Amino acid sequence: MMGSTRQDQSELASAVRALEGARLVEVRRTLNIAIVGLLRGDEEVRLHAQCPLRIGVGDRLLMASGDMRYPLSGAGDRAEAFDSYRTNYDRFAEQVTARFAAHDFDIMRAELGRGGKITLEAVDDFWIEVAPDVSGPIECWRLFVKDSDEHFVYQAR
Repeated sequence: MMGSTRQDQSELASAVRALEGARLVEVRRTLNIAIVGLLRGDEEVRLHAQCPLRIGVGDRLLMASGDMRYPLSGAGDRAEAFDSYRTNYDRFAEQVTARFAAHDFDIMRAELGRGGKITLEAVDDFWIEVAPDVSGPIECWRLFVKDSDEHFVYQAR
């Protein structure tokens, strides 16, 4: 069976809205792709962001994808720290993931905005934003159910 990639704006908006009610379970990365993991019933949903991602609570920013550029103390130079997953992003992702494990952070509002921006608002004033920052034909984010062949992809045009 061939997989399908959905890029139609209305399909993307529906896929993002379908995150309402899902529970946040993890934040991590693979290389420079920020990953947000959610549970929607029995489905494991993944949001992969290759553009700026910010996570916060209230007015406080907890972490952002730019944190990947900053090595932890004693982690070596920037490239070494990045390659060994020893950056501020990795440390903050562990902390936020532990917070998800200690308390249910259910998505109350999920919206696709202008220019492919995703806004997720969870309980206790917790939020996630994904904001594409390129205008060329580049994949900015991808949303999919783990082990599914159907992927929803925002590509700036």
